[in-house]
Amino acid sequence: MYYVNNEIGFAAGRYAGTHRRGWLVGLALAVAMFAVSAVTIGKNWAAGSRAAWDQDKYHLMAIQQFAHDWPHPDLLNYRSATTPGYHLMLALTDLAGASDTSTLRLIASLFTAGLMLTFGAALARRAGGWQAMAIALPLACSLYVFSSSAWLLPDNAAWWGVLGVMLLGLSWRPAIGWYLSAGAIVLALVFFRQVHLWAAGVVWLSAFLGDERIRHPSTRSLRVVQAVLVTVPAIAAVWMFVRLWGGLVPPLFQSGAFDGVTGKTQAPASGGNLATPAFMLTLIAIFGVCFVGYFRAGARRLFEGDTGAWRVVVLGAVLGLILALPPTSLSESAGRYSGFWAIAGKLPTIMNRSLFVSAGSVAGGIMLAIVWLSLSRRDAIILLGALAGFTLAAAANFYAWQRYLEPMILITMGLAAALATKQAAGVLDLAGRRGANLEWLWRVRAAGPVLLAVALAGITVMTLRK
Repeated sequence: MYYVNNEIGFAAGRYAGTHRRGWLVGLALAVAMFAVSAVTIGKNWAAGSRAAWDQDKYHLMAIQQFAHDWPHPDLLNYRSATTPGYHLMLALTDLAGASDTSTLRLIASLFTAGLMLTFGAALARRAGGWQAMAIALPLACSLYVFSSSAWLLPDNAAWWGVLGVMLLGLSWRPAIGWYLSAGAIVLALVFFRQVHLWAAGVVWLSAFLGDERIRHPSTRSLRVVQAVLVTVPAIAAVWMFVRLWGGLVPPLFQSGAFDGVTGKTQAPASGGNLATPAFMLTLIAIFGVCFVGYFRAGARRLFEGDTGAWRVVVLGAVLGLILALPPTSLSESAGRYSGFWAIAGKLPTIMNRSLFVSAGSVAGGIMLAIVWLSLSRRDAIILLGALAGFTLAAAANFYAWQRYLEPMILITMGLAAALATKQAAGVLDLAGRRGANLEWLWRVRAAGPVLLAVALAGITVMTLRK
């Protein structure tokens, strides 16, 4: 008993220290990200990139328009397909004297610094400092995350809000502060990007599940009602913008609208995209395999022939196969292009179904099953529920672009890896064995995300140099 108590006390003390040091890890990641962005901005590198084009032709012009029209900005006709929170905040900095584009870009990169600060700290508190660094690197090296850091793009400001909602969902508390924080973050989030209204579902799901480790007199139904009430302002905000625009995006970005700046007419782009879930699962398979070392608990159950675990894996594979039934071939006219869609275009298709995406969808379902088996039931429901809600919202978009999906996958996989590490420490085998047959996988677990980060950094550099 003395030995057991010593082991538990040691583990508790170690993770309490990790909690205190977590913000230092996040700060290091934030400073590094800001520094690389600042160098890119200072040298005006990759001025012909897609990110620079979107900045110059859309978001910068929206910011300048709001600053010019202040204090009566036109929220109906402006050059962004998103809600105007990002542009309004930067318009205020423009009015305060930071009107130079480079200065605006530096200020805007603080949103990404905040994202990395929060992400790094959250990972470190669950997995330890060095592991957190490894797990966070893929997100920092992603082309789409870096582009939103170095240029005036609203994506990372919204991803910061998404991360905040997911962290709150993972740590439900029966206090008014939790509910008010959740409502405020979801409201701010949809003010930056309306598509993320799905995040309200994470708040509801977390309150529904509660936490069996925390005793509270309120019933499940009361918790859910409270959760729904605090998200009503966010729902109302999106509804008001939809009423104002006459659609889900401002009029300039609705089908048939003519853009005098680019000289193009908006192509028909309604009805969503049924290929998005399969492509999402394909990306989960590609990126998730690099985190598989952290999901040793699930892999161990499979190696040991756990019948229940194998049923979960088969269910994941079947779900992936079903989601791959819609057309998934490379098609610009159908919104299926850019990113890894190019791989689908180089590999065989059968009846307009890409074998690459079909196989990837099945593999992605299996990967999520392994994640499910490696986490506590509550953590698994929150993370996979968030993924499901996000995927449904993304499928409502005509364009199944990788830049809309990749950051969410890297955030979710990072959190899952950190939670799996924390759980593994919490159920440490006191006999000194951690499952010898998979010990090697556990020892080299950090190599996966580091290699993924190197690959993503290479993609980022090569893409921006074109």
